[in-house]
Amino acid sequence: MRGTGILRNQLYVGLLVWNRLTYVRNPATGRRVSRVNSDLKLFAIAVPALRIISQELWDQVQPRMADIRVNSGADKPGRPRFWETRRAHHVLTGKVFCGSCGGTMANIGRNYLGCSAARRQGTCGNSQCVRRDLLENQILDALRTRLMQPEHVATFVTEFTAEWNKLQAEVSGEAAARRRELDVVQRKLTSVIDAIADGLRSPGLQQRLDEL
Repeated sequence: MRGTGILRNQLYVGLLVWNRLTYVRNPATGRRVSRVNSDLKLFAIAVPALRIISQELWDQVQPRMADIRVNSGADKPGRPRFWETRRAHHVLTGKVFCGSCGGTMANIGRNYLGCSAARRQGTCGNSQCVRRDLLENQILDALRTRLMQPEHVATFVTEFTAEWNKLQAEVSGEAAARRRELDVVQRKLTSVIDAIADGLRSPGLQQRLDEL
């Protein structure tokens, strides 16, 4: 456990804890990921002036919190994980919008779609629902029967070609920028190497060579 949150934060009893987490970078995504350090790596400093909860109350709450965690099964290896129990994504998820407010139509129950603004926020008066499977069938039937009509195919080809050309232009522009950057670095490298060949030696010059 991270020891954070309203009921677990030791700062409320005048104890400042450092080095709770270690951050590493995920090589696949490039994002930083936090890892909880073991108790042996923690540093605690007493800051009595920041205490706002009595030690007696704190000592009563912590066992209660531990019991709740055990009874909930949060520490069980085979417990259900939240991302496995989320509502399933369907063909039309995020693609159907309310005709009244323009908000997204969300899953209502197992088989229906309804305006999320009306259901969750009460900012839309559209309380009607539509069966998701019927709507999916209508849309898929329309795609099968109408998508290959000549005028639609021509539109698709035009839009696809424009998008492809735009992406290729972006790739070409990026490659050109990389080539220019490489040319600049190569010229700088040549200058540094020439200086070394002429007998110039300095720590800064070696550092610059390493950086390039």
